[in-house]
Amino acid sequence: MGTMENKKERLNTGPCLKDMAESVIAFATGVIEDKDRRMDILIHILTCPSCYSLYEDILEYENEMQTEDVKSSIFETIKVKIVENFIVPLRGLEMENFSAAVLDDNKSTTAEFKLNTSDGEMTALLMVNEKGLDLEVTTEKELEQIYLLGNNKCTKQYLHNKKTVFESITPGSYALSTELKNFIFLEIESD
Repeated sequence: MGTMENKKERLNTGPCLKDMAESVIAFATGVIEDKDRRMDILIHILTCPSCYSLYEDILEYENEMQTEDVKSSIFETIKVKIVENFIVPLRGLEMENFSAAVLDDNKSTTAEFKLNTSDGEMTALLMVNEKGLDLEVTTEKELEQIYLLGNNKCTKQYLHNKKTVFESITPGSYALSTELKNFIFLEIESD
């Protein structure tokens, strides 16, 4: 989950201006089933520091309440920074269900992240381009579609041979999901 410093920053931004706390709680606990409503709430969470922190806290609590053999990976974060057209992984290397590899020498234009998700192993390959990053997602299982939410929109891609690519992703906060219930968050910073 987020570092203590990130949580303090989010809490210092004050309460949600749209009074969405109840909706965030219902979303995080799985009460809201409607996909369109889930997308709307998630897009809000990605843009509201207070609601993001609330969502993160709920999931941390739920994960703590589960036994070790049923702990889920419903909230993992890939955090990278683009520095002079190179990718620098900032977070995730220490996480249990997470591994990252920079695919070139010291400075890399690509980074690969492997995650264990509820749908099996997922690989996220980030590649720098002129407009930001391309995100190539490969899944272990044959899935029909995958969503990328962020920048106040939702993009749905269909997988072909267990793979799809989201092109020219700009810096910001995103959520990646196959069914809009479990998420991998992607935070992209730039210099």
